[in-house]
Amino acid sequence: MPTDQSAQLSHSGHHSPPTWRTSAAATLHCLTGCAIGGVLGLMIGVTLQLGATLTITLAVALAFIIGISLAVRPLMRDQNLSLIDALRIVWVAEIISIGVMELAMNWVDFHIGGIAAPSIFSSIFWIGIMFAIPAGFIAAWPVNYVLLRMHLKSCHYLFLFNHRKKLIDCAHRMSYSWIIKLNSSHMLIRTKRGNSVG
Repeated sequence: MPTDQSAQLSHSGHHSPPTWRTSAAATLHCLTGCAIGGVLGLMIGVTLQLGATLTITLAVALAFIIGISLAVRPLMRDQNLSLIDALRIVWVAEIISIGVMELAMNWVDFHIGGIAAPSIFSSIFWIGIMFAIPAGFIAAWPVNYVLLRMHLKSCHYLFLFNHRKKLIDCAHRMSYSWIIKLNSSHMLIRTKRGNSVG
């Protein structure tokens, strides 16, 4: 059954094969939330002089929170999905994509010196961000292409390119697949416990 569900999801998840152009659009969509959260975290960290480690940690945390929030909000609003169902659609791809972006962005910013800037009014702070954001895009672009090819971003892809009916079907299949996995895990645990008691 999980194999059938994966096959159906793969089929419905792609109106057409992903291209570098469509993966670039998906990357820009993801970069929006990532950049907002990351820059906000850097501004707070530099202003409060938290130091490089805490500033980067705060930037990464806010990038994930805002990035994933921007991904699930349209699904909940336009498709009437619950928060859990929306998260099931986007969480794997968003975590991978945002993680790669943040790694590249913070690496570039740190080595330029933006994170160590004396204040957010210092030119080096904004120079670091100016180079960090394109670095995040370049790093995540091929990753998103692979995610689309591997069908790990199938439902998110459908939403981004407005295949609304297929998105609803995809979301339902994704949720159903999770229910099967959870039920299978639960039954396996119960069986093991029963065998242990016996």
